[in-house]
Amino acid sequence: MKKSKNQKTAGEVLLVGGLLMVTIGAFTSITEDPLAGDEFETILSSVGAASVACSMPFFILSGDNKRKAASISLEHQPVSHYLPNQLILNTQPALTIKIGL
Repeated sequence: MKKSKNQKTAGEVLLVGGLLMVTIGAFTSITEDPLAGDEFETILSSVGAASVACSMPFFILSGDNKRKAASISLEHQPVSHYLPNQLILNTQPALTIKIGL
């Protein structure tokens, strides 16, 4: 689950950062003189678009790893012990394996 969470965070950072760069590049190119010859806006928008494109595999891999982690997990299951005039409730670790059919 931790690997999935880290991949999702990386995807979110790349997506938000890329969208921010594309937005800044677009607004800067609108306010600048088109004949100035400054390519900063184009480079910023291009890097932002590449960042957005690179975020997609992280989201896909995050979902794959999350499903794998969900199929095998370690949980604490409740266990009841019956003694004369007494009921004892405990938990014990259990390995849970989910098989998709």
